[in-house]
Amino acid sequence: MKVLVSAYACEPDKGSEPGVGWHWICEIAKNNEVWVCTKANNRESIERELDKNPNNHLHFIYVDLPKWLTFWKKGQQGVHAYYYLWQFAALKHALTAHRDVNFDIGHHVTFVNAWLWTFLALMPLPYIWGPIGTNSKMPPQLLRHTGERIRNSLRYNVQAFIRIMDPLYWISALRASLILVINRETQHIFPLYNLARRKIHIETAIGIEQPNDIKKRKNNKLIIIFIGRFLLIKGIHLAMEAFAKFARKKNDVTFQIIGEGPLEKSLRDFVKSADLTDKVEFIHWMPRNSVLGFLQQADVFLFPTMEGAGMVVLEAMASGLPVVCLDFGGPSTMVDEKSGFRIKIKNYNETIELLVQAMQILYENKDIRRKMGSSALKRVSERFTWNKKSQIINIYYNEIIDRQCRNDQP
Repeated sequence: MKVLVSAYACEPDKGSEPGVGWHWICEIAKNNEVWVCTKANNRESIERELDKNPNNHLHFIYVDLPKWLTFWKKGQQGVHAYYYLWQFAALKHALTAHRDVNFDIGHHVTFVNAWLWTFLALMPLPYIWGPIGTNSKMPPQLLRHTGERIRNSLRYNVQAFIRIMDPLYWISALRASLILVINRETQHIFPLYNLARRKIHIETAIGIEQPNDIKKRKNNKLIIIFIGRFLLIKGIHLAMEAFAKFARKKNDVTFQIIGEGPLEKSLRDFVKSADLTDKVEFIHWMPRNSVLGFLQQADVFLFPTMEGAGMVVLEAMASGLPVVCLDFGGPSTMVDEKSGFRIKIKNYNETIELLVQAMQILYENKDIRRKMGSSALKRVSERFTWNKKSQIINIYYNEIIDRQCRNDQP
């Protein structure tokens, strides 16, 4: 098929959303001819990659706003306003390309954003919107201070206001042939669920390469590991407090924390005050390959994040680790009851206690750790590799085109 892809963020040499965009277009291009609308400043890295690894099924439409419309944008400041306006410029270029190419289907992949519209809504094409998503409203009972709760609520309400008030968002939802969302929370946001509940499917925006063989662990201590930015949304404060309770009177446990961020000082202060200096190891952020080495040697991945995605969860599962996470956001979509513990969110102290109980079970029973780790590896291999994305998406494309053909018949 001839596919028009909207991928505002799309760079082969980057992580996060640009990397997600690049992976998606490469998977789509395995079975289709693909034209990609993307931001103009992605061109250099894309062409550098294509010089090394040519792909004749990928074609690019580079779009940017005129400078007189972008003087106010400074780095990430104003990025969402820029992205909103960029949709109009992309629409103009896409309509011109459609007259020449006659696309069969459209697909929006980045931004992975569930509160701003897509220009594909105004194209004369069937299209898939997503995977889309956003960081849901963090459970307020898991935030310690009033200021944190206010900021959390303000962010969520601003996004909800934009979804409700923007007619282009409503058109995007109504016209989409299929909407892919990254987690259950996004599935039920208003007005998306009310407008399109019958065509919403859950599909993670992220994937991994095929997992490698897992090395046998030979640890004298139980190694629990956390990887991520030291931010409230990552749940590092929950992980640290739960570990402190779990590790009390245990000399054969270690907590490795890989990352950096604004909460680092308070975390280090907590470790000292709780007399955990000999049990907690802070490890500065490092390249991905080095991080994977630590995952290979750990026993349990503790990650009570409240974010919508969570790429590192898949990396941990691919390393054969049982996962202890919250039954919330992205990780609850990735982890099942065979591959880890999804902790139900209750009040602050009860949630901490449930995290402690999960670690205690894994500490006491090596067989459960082994079985959960094996199930995690199997689950990620069967469901969450990038190669699976190309298979799944082609099924969706064929279903949408077949349905359109039937509808077009007299």
